[in-house]
Amino acid sequence: EDDAQLRVASMRTQLCTESNEEKLKTICDQGLTDNWSQVREVCANTVQAGPELIKHWIEQIKKNQWNWRAVHGYCLAFASASDKQAIYEAALVAVIPIGLYATNAQARDAAVRVIASLGNYKDELEIRLIEIIHNNTSSAYAKCGALAALEKLESIAWPSHIDSALHVFGHEASIVRQAAATLCQRQVAKNPILFQLLHSLSIKNEFNQHQVEALLMLLDGVISDEANTALLHDAASPYLKIA
Repeated sequence: EDDAQLRVASMRTQLCTESNEEKLKTICDQGLTDNWSQVREVCANTVQAGPELIKHWIEQIKKNQWNWRAVHGYCLAFASASDKQAIYEAALVAVIPIGLYATNAQARDAAVRVIASLGNYKDELEIRLIEIIHNNTSSAYAKCGALAALEKLESIAWPSHIDSALHVFGHEASIVRQAAATLCQRQVAKNPILFQLLHSLSIKNEFNQHQVEALLMLLDGVISDEANTALLHDAASPYLKIA
């Protein structure tokens, strides 16, 4: 831990004083791929990234896409950069196809942070994320990352139709079902009719086992929120009635 603190202090000093572009690239490559997450975070949050440095990061994350620490570090750097046009381009060619597909949750979370920082490009990003969710060849990790990214974008495009929810509610991977339930939780809070329809389908045995499990995950999240609200306001909740 003491070693990490020393490296953090050294990293800050180097990033704040180095003016040579090539040397700065080397410092970033060392910091953003460091074994310690604290060093990676400090490097990402301290460096002032221009277009050339961002292009370099894109090249590096592609070269190191199987190193989850590198994917995590470079995604943190993208998320902290101020040039959103350049970061949007990075998201299309590197963050989405590499970061969201990462098998490591920490790396995927960093990729989600990048997408969450690109609210001005919400419509374009939603299209790509929904494509990942519906693509049968996408990995469970990619679907999980895409669902989490849609949640952070506060998407209302998914699930706009029941079949969108059912598509991932029935996925064999529990991490995908949980991510879908988490995203749907916010949607059904705004639209009780959506939840009632899902509930009626489950009663009619039109759900398979995975879909029922996802619905229960959704119900658990909604009920916990609604129960507290109902107690505070002494009001009946449509979800509590269903429960």
